[in-house]
Amino acid sequence: MSNLPDISGTIRRVSATAWQAINDAGHTSTGIASVELKLDRLRVHYTFTAAKVSSFHATPDEQFTAANVRVGASVGLAYADIFFYMGTSVTPVNPALLSKENANVWLTGWFHMPPAL
Repeated sequence: MSNLPDISGTIRRVSATAWQAINDAGHTSTGIASVELKLDRLRVHYTFTAAKVSSFHATPDEQFTAANVRVGASVGLAYADIFFYMGTSVTPVNPALLSKENANVWLTGWFHMPPAL
């Protein structure tokens, strides 16, 4: 068991104006405080502020993959920005427009915390 704080969970579009971490009978999230919808990305806020990022993965599920949606992340100490792309385009897609029913993005990240005072 690692002593590093982690992010894990699945995020999904729940309406034209909101995405959220899924917490239901089959899913639970860890370390995700909220998901903020921006015009060209999602901002996933953590429940902590890290000192360093060790690793972070954002992976589209089979529904998004079948729709040719690619995902990339820019990761910071208090949040990660998740970008979506269609096909070979290099222009981010507005996440509010990604309305594939039950399509998810899986998030996993490991971080180092600041030393205790």
